[in-house]
Amino acid sequence: LVEQACLTTIRLHRQGEPAVLLGSLPDNPTTWLLEPLIQEGQANIMFGKGGSGKSYMADLCALLVQYNLSHVGLTAHAPKPVLILDYETSPDIANNRLKELADGLGINSPQVLYRFSTQPLAVDIQEVQRLVLRENIGLLIVDSVGLACGGEPERAETVIAYFRALRSLRIASLSVDHVTKGEHDKEATPFGSVYKTNHARNAWEVR
Repeated sequence: LVEQACLTTIRLHRQGEPAVLLGSLPDNPTTWLLEPLIQEGQANIMFGKGGSGKSYMADLCALLVQYNLSHVGLTAHAPKPVLILDYETSPDIANNRLKELADGLGINSPQVLYRFSTQPLAVDIQEVQRLVLRENIGLLIVDSVGLACGGEPERAETVIAYFRALRSLRIASLSVDHVTKGEHDKEATPFGSVYKTNHARNAWEVR
């Protein structure tokens, strides 16, 4: 039975997704998890120079989605559990930052799922998948992409592996990233491969 289950699992994995007939599916216009910043079910990216407030902005997004709130022009459309993968700071700092934002929003005893991360997302994806399923996560926030990619951000293969891992989750994601040093004009882009903006369905620069 175990052998049969393993062989069946491998076969189904190799088959991939079934083909569907386009045109016969129900209408499903673009929906927002947090309008206009985060599209539902898509990879979204937010990038900017160091000290621009990207992490605070990401935490604000987490609170708005978790508690279905609207603030500073951002409108949540459904309350969904959020998971933050933190590659840059520590749990105590992240906890203080979230509480400060929650105080400003009038949220008592805020709770957002947080995970101190060190492994590249593509390597750690099975455990992340388990968390997403177990906790019914609707938004994944990755802070930041450089360490989550786990390789040279200039290499297409590194970035593609990262976005492939995100895609396997089938939920909305917000990736926080940096820009190239000195690149802060209106044409600024995320640091590294152009695939970062090519694979993201929604990209925002933070200033």
